[in-house]
Amino acid sequence: MESASNDVTKLDQQHAVNYHKQLKSKKYQNNVGNRIPPTKDNGKATTSNANGKKDMVCYCCGTKGHTKPFCKYKSYSCSNCSKLGHLKKVCKAKVKKVNNLEQCDVDLNLDNLFNLETVNVNYVQPYWVKLSVEDKIVEFQIDTGSSMTVINVNDLKNYEIKYLNRVEQSNVRLKTYNNSVIVPLGVLKVRVQYKDVCKELEMVVVKEGGPPILGREWLTKLSIPMFSGTYSLCKLTSYQNVLQTFPSVFNDILGCYKHKMFDLILKKDFKPVFLKPRVLPFALKGKVSDEIDRLVNTNLLVPVETSDWGTPIVPVKKSDGTIRLCGDYKVTLNKYLEIDRYPIPRVADLMIVFQGAAKFCSLDLCQAYQQLVLSEESKKLTTISTFKGLFMFNRLPYGIASAPGLLQREMEKLLSAIPGTVCFYDDIVIAGKDDKELSDRLYSVLDKLSLAGLTVKKEKCNFFTDHVTFLGYKVDKNGLHIPDERIKAINNVAIPKSTQDVKAFLGLVNYYGKFVENMSTIAGPLYALLKNNTQFVWNAIQSKAFSKIKESILSNKVLVHYNPNLELIVASDASPFGVGAVLSHIMPDGSEKPIAFASRTLSASEKNYAQIDKEALALVFAIKYFHQFVYGREFILRTDHKPLVSIFGEKKGIPLMSAHRLQRYAIFLSGYTYKIEFIKGLENGNADALSRLPLSVIGSNDIECDNFFINMVTTNIKSIGDLDICNEIKKDVVLRDVFIKVFTENWPDNSKDVSLVLKPFYSRRLELSIEQGCLMWGHRLIIPPKYRKQLLQELHSTHMGTVKMKALARSYLWWPGMDSEIECITKECKECLILSDSPPKSVLHNWPWPEGPAQRIHVDFLGPVKGMMFIVILDAYSKWVFVKRMLNITSSSTVMVLREYFATWGIPAKLVSDNGPSLCSVEFETFLKNNGVFHIKTAPYNPSSNGAAENLVRTFKNYLKKVISSTNNKDCIDTSVLKFILSYNSTKHCSTGFSPAQLNIGRSLFTSYDRLTPFAKVNYEKSLVKNKNWYRGNRNKEYIVGDLVMCRNYTGGDEWVQAVILQKLSPVTYDLRLGDGRIWKRHVNQIIDCGLVVEKEVSTDQNINLEQEEVIEEKLEVTEELGKDVFDSQKDTCVSTERPKRVNKAS
Repeated sequence: MESASNDVTKLDQQHAVNYHKQLKSKKYQNNVGNRIPPTKDNGKATTSNANGKKDMVCYCCGTKGHTKPFCKYKSYSCSNCSKLGHLKKVCKAKVKKVNNLEQCDVDLNLDNLFNLETVNVNYVQPYWVKLSVEDKIVEFQIDTGSSMTVINVNDLKNYEIKYLNRVEQSNVRLKTYNNSVIVPLGVLKVRVQYKDVCKELEMVVVKEGGPPILGREWLTKLSIPMFSGTYSLCKLTSYQNVLQTFPSVFNDILGCYKHKMFDLILKKDFKPVFLKPRVLPFALKGKVSDEIDRLVNTNLLVPVETSDWGTPIVPVKKSDGTIRLCGDYKVTLNKYLEIDRYPIPRVADLMIVFQGAAKFCSLDLCQAYQQLVLSEESKKLTTISTFKGLFMFNRLPYGIASAPGLLQREMEKLLSAIPGTVCFYDDIVIAGKDDKELSDRLYSVLDKLSLAGLTVKKEKCNFFTDHVTFLGYKVDKNGLHIPDERIKAINNVAIPKSTQDVKAFLGLVNYYGKFVENMSTIAGPLYALLKNNTQFVWNAIQSKAFSKIKESILSNKVLVHYNPNLELIVASDASPFGVGAVLSHIMPDGSEKPIAFASRTLSASEKNYAQIDKEALALVFAIKYFHQFVYGREFILRTDHKPLVSIFGEKKGIPLMSAHRLQRYAIFLSGYTYKIEFIKGLENGNADALSRLPLSVIGSNDIECDNFFINMVTTNIKSIGDLDICNEIKKDVVLRDVFIKVFTENWPDNSKDVSLVLKPFYSRRLELSIEQGCLMWGHRLIIPPKYRKQLLQELHSTHMGTVKMKALARSYLWWPGMDSEIECITKECKECLILSDSPPKSVLHNWPWPEGPAQRIHVDFLGPVKGMMFIVILDAYSKWVFVKRMLNITSSSTVMVLREYFATWGIPAKLVSDNGPSLCSVEFETFLKNNGVFHIKTAPYNPSSNGAAENLVRTFKNYLKKVISSTNNKDCIDTSVLKFILSYNSTKHCSTGFSPAQLNIGRSLFTSYDRLTPFAKVNYEKSLVKNKNWYRGNRNKEYIVGDLVMCRNYTGGDEWVQAVILQKLSPVTYDLRLGDGRIWKRHVNQIIDCGLVVEKEVSTDQNINLEQEEVIEEKLEVTEELGKDVFDSQKDTCVSTERPKRVNKAS
């Protein structure tokens, strides 16, 4: 229930007269409540006893014995209400009249009440509104204290509103402020219209009473705006509620940020700096002393006796006369700090948040930096040296280089999740579309600040306003404005008398350049005065520019907020001297409103462009300038140059026939989604105005190159000029013929009529052009034969590869067969061959499938891992593994392990290993030879040749790392190795489809028995194909004896050396003879072709043949006596050239 008496006590005199209303006329004043209406008798007012003249009362002066026509004061004006015909003492305007009607439902025991209240305080005219009721214009008195709309029968008659037989009975009762009950006649449903809102609503009909009362129900449903007095009351009440809800935020005590403490991080090469106190003026010394005492008392400063750091203070006098203490940290701490480079938001990014907002609040943190607490180590760095001694800050002081980034980071982290909220250091602005949304967001912000322990300055906060000043702009629901005080300051600027005055003026107005359509061009004459070696001369041109800038700013133009839901237009134009652009919105009413303006002048080279190029440059400039607004969304691109609509049309391809500059522009614009439109120049006034006047270019961010493409060649090739190329084209028969055909556009209609040498040009005839006497294919210069070899050498001067050379050449040059010539020069370059990378991998060559277990084993070492070495043995047929930890990997230790393996699983026919020292020693080779094992050594530095062992090593190594991470006990590691062997040998292998145990010993280690099936070999072959595909090699190279090649050198020096193929050892392995007679074994992946043209050497030297025979015989040696002791590696045995066939254990 709303109580009028309570409301009155809340209001001050000014708000009260706006909140409560006065009755409209004397007629209604005489018929309110239970008063008895007076009667008239020949102009004399009488009481209930009208028989005696002595009882007559004059309504002019209030005395008895006469009436108004006979009163001497009838022509006087009332000093209270200023009306003619009565005195103040009988003025009815000063009488406080209360009409308080309350509605209740009888069944609800008068619990639901509403108020109709009229309180007169020094009489203020009531608020009225005209509504259409049943097509009749009725004037209602607004009463926000009433929930329902009330009208009396007399008014229904006067306004000719039909009500008979339409008034419905209701249990609504009207209750006056003094609890007197009025029974209404009923409720009448009527058709009501206010502006464009039309509804059928109910109003209460009473027999008699005051004027028609408009209650809150109709106010809300008809969307009738409140009068200003009511809003002022709401604002006042909301402000008090905010202060009462968050007393800790509006506390006068400095806040303390609770979420974290802040560290000042020093660089590695820092050196503490201590400077003695500076001498202070006597006038400031007392104030500085008082400020130090105040900071110590509030625990912001702590006195210290000694410190490695000491920063002198700089007292700053504030507007209120007090002193702010700042340390001059730029000479001490700042140069050794790792600065927090947190990005400070741009003004344009912050203003986007205000789109759609109509109500605003602003908060200002109280001494923001000093609400952030420093860590203990960081406090020592802030020590200041004063005439009163040394003091260190507990909070983040002013002057620290990292302070802005630290504060901005924390504020954005704290408030970024709240919509409609922006913060710039200690300034916070909250925006909303209405009071409710703003209130919700404000309370969220204040709640965050309260939880963080931060406080704000009450006197600098604004709540529920229609506009706010933020970062030098006045922001409201319509957009951005220049603040009135800035407009006044600019208007009061006197005519500059020196260059410094010009700089000061431009510095003042440049911040608001986006409000001026042609700011950069208008200010051109003023910028001309700032050039070096320019005498200051102020004439009519400068005066005109000065006045024009002031007039443009005084016009107080509004820039609308960017709205992603509205259509966007980018318009551009170019003049002989500059380019301009306008970013606009198409508003819901169809009008166009500017968001921002931009312009710049043309450089010296750009002024020489053709007009079509200037217009295209204006489009590119506009898109680049407004990139943040237009990228990633559709927009309209407008130009007043019609040919560009065809060239840059959104459905057009890159124009190959256009000049190279337009091609580059088209490629740039293809990254945006736009619809290009043509607009007449007269209708493109905004953009046109921005391009009319010249302005010196301080810096250009265009994508242009000033030189022609053919001059790019001259910058790289000093000995060749564009004139040389032009003259050589005239001398060359073929190019001269092409030149004439391009110039005259006289090409044959049929390609059959074109000679062979002209066909490369004929196929490109539509893309050939002539520029400055040179032939061009698109943007590439056609080079005459005379200069091609020289340009090829220049292209390869940095020894780039074929691909990069082609990419570089294709950017500038062309001639028939250029790509092939580039490939040849890279293949014939000796320096490139010597230092070239490895060739592409050859096609994967699989090891042949063994006949059974122990036919071929692969051996490799793993380690060191935590100081341990392991030997890994894999059976090629069954994939059976054997792993053992070794104290060392000498030849003797390796032989002992192999003896153990041979004793268990038999002697293999072949053993594959790499070229490790212990696997190539004489002792190891003798052991294998004595036991009839053929030793196959892979190509050096090519581990993939022993891929089976390498894969097993990788698998076991990963397992071992996991084991070691959980235990360092070597006994536990040995146990884990045995577990690995058991698990691996019991698991089905992906290449064979069987477990290693099934293929090696003919049974599964976990099942009763599983005979070897014939599918093992099939699965293995499928696995080989799978491995071959996985290997991804695509090089199937084969060499013959005598081929001259380059082979990989691992002994130091050049990476590749020349060699001759001596013998083919396997499909992918060769012996090679070097120039110094050394013989190397290399895999095909370690061999590349030699592009040098040399004569192949076919040696007839008998020593070479003997060496070949010895190598072959050595590899075919086998033992004749199989029964010989396999462990006797010291005794000589007879060597046989044939080995008896083994029996397959698994068959």
